Amino acid sequence: MAGDPVRLRTVLLARALGVTTEEARTVVDVLDTVATTLRRVGWIQSPAAAPRRRRQPPRDEQLSGSLFPPNPLSPSPIQIGQPAHSGSGSLVDPDLTRAPAKPNPCRTGRKTPWPEGFELTESLAAYATRQGLDARYQWGKFKAHALRDDIRHVNWVRAWEYWVRNAWEFQQRRA
Repeated sequence: MAGDPVRLRTVLLARALGVTTEEARTVVDVLDTVATTLRRVGWIQSPAAAPRRRRQPPRDEQLSGSLFPPNPLSPSPIQIGQPAHSGSGSLVDPDLTRAPAKPNPCRTGRKTPWPEGFELTESLAAYATRQGLDARYQWGKFKAHALRDDIRHVNWVRAWEYWVRNAWEFQQRRA
């Protein structure tokens, strides 16, 4: 049984469909008959006759077989990690070509609880009003939710804007 691919395929199909092995065997037989018929009429090729995909050459091979000749005026690629005086043909110091390592801006700040003194300002209220929402009502819900569930955010202004967008979408679905 372990070496029989048809039996294994039948058992796996039966488990996937939640049917008996006999029912799955019937499905496998029907599919094999359909595939044989389609091969005979030429609608599909047999797996052995299917053309194999040609291996894609590496990028440098693709460029060498280009329709256009190489540009003699283009500079040679910079070899990072080698000194400029090593004869690589590069006049650029490789240490200057590396980008400085920057921390991910999304991960620089720590999530904090509701900030002391974070109140509804005119600009925050205007953002909600432009969406057609009652800013003071939404602010009360936003603040109560944050304090009740001990919500923490890196940027509380962005959290407010996200809250307002969700409130607007919810309002649109209810309308």
